[in-house]
Amino acid sequence: DLVALCLTDLGSKMNRTKFETLVTVHVHQKDLFQEVWKKVKDGKVKDENDFEWLKQTRCYWKQDSDNAVISIADIDFVYSYEYLGCKERLVITALTDRCYVTQSQALGMFFGGAPAGPAGTGKTETTKDMGRTLGVFVVVTNCSDQHRFQ
Repeated sequence: DLVALCLTDLGSKMNRTKFETLVTVHVHQKDLFQEVWKKVKDGKVKDENDFEWLKQTRCYWKQDSDNAVISIADIDFVYSYEYLGCKERLVITALTDRCYVTQSQALGMFFGGAPAGPAGTGKTETTKDMGRTLGVFVVVTNCSDQHRFQ
């Protein structure tokens, strides 16, 4: 059991981070599956082309191209395999999922993303976490009017 293993001595901080990341992603997947399955039983999700399913971040292995593909809504990204180190992941919420859909649509049209909102609400971390999901190194530039170059 993954949770029981987290309560033991894992030997190093890197191992602890790996297991915490696995638990974080697994809990989100479990919650997502329960939510989608309930909608299937209620008749709100009819097939794999329903937006309730498509809006989720999905991972596929494409044997014809021998690549992992990350799909968000109707956009497919080839996983970039950039080594990003052993990083902690964000707890994925409904708002995180909406940000992923919005940012993926922008990237699919070859635009960038410029999340806006109050300080400390997770805009930067959400953007970096999506980069980790896609295996892409992300550089965040703060362009607020509060920064002055002199």
